[in-house]
Amino acid sequence: MWQVEHQGGLSLQILTPEERIRADRFRFARDRDAFLTTRIILRHLLARYTGIAAQALEFAAGERGKPRAVDPKIEFNVSHSGSISLLAFACGAVGVDIELIRPVVDMEAIVSQNFGPRERSQWAGVSVEERERAFFTGWTRKEAYVKALGAGLSLPLGSFDVTITADVTPRFLNVPGWSLYDLDVSGYAAALAVSSTVSAIRAWRLTDPIAELGKSIARP
Repeated sequence: MWQVEHQGGLSLQILTPEERIRADRFRFARDRDAFLTTRIILRHLLARYTGIAAQALEFAAGERGKPRAVDPKIEFNVSHSGSISLLAFACGAVGVDIELIRPVVDMEAIVSQNFGPRERSQWAGVSVEERERAFFTGWTRKEAYVKALGAGLSLPLGSFDVTITADVTPRFLNVPGWSLYDLDVSGYAAALAVSSTVSAIRAWRLTDPIAELGKSIARP
C-alpha cells in the first residue's frame, strides 16, 4: 500500500501521448493533479516491482475492464479522493477505495438502494452521530471488493454484505475466500480487499518529492 498527496506542476516525461491528452481533458486543476500524480507514481512503482522501465510499461483492460500491466507480474489498483491517492499492489486480485469523509445529503436513500439486507440491519443500530463514518466505512469496504473484481456497475452493491462500522472487524458476511482490511488515513475512510488472507500489509506514505522517486521511494 502506498499513500501519496496530489501535486501540481509535475513532469509528464514518462507518460504516453494518450495519457497526456487524457490529462489535458480535465476541466479542473485538482482533477488533473489527481490523475497525473496517481499515474506517474503508478508507473514508477510498477517499474520497481516488475523491472520494466517506467516509460515502457503498457496497460490493457482485463476481462472485466480492470486496468492491468500488459506484462503482469503483480496486480494493482488505485483510488483517489480529496487530496490523497492510494495505490495497492499484490500477487493476487486486489482492490482499494478511499473516500473523504464529508456530509452526504441523500445518505439514507443511498443506503436503501445500495446496501444489502444485513448491512441495512447494521445501519439501523448506528447512532445518528456515527452514521456518517459508518456510511463511508461500509461504502469503501464494498467498493474495494467491486474494484478488485473489476466488475464496475455489473455487480450490484446490494448483492453482497460487509460489516459497516469502524469498531467491528472488517469482513464479508456472504462472500467466501476474500478478506477486507481498513486503512488508517486521517479524515478519510479507506479499505483494501484481497482474494486471500494476508499475513501482513506493508504500507508507506510517500513523502519525498516525485522528482526524487528514483533515489528514495518513501519512508515507512
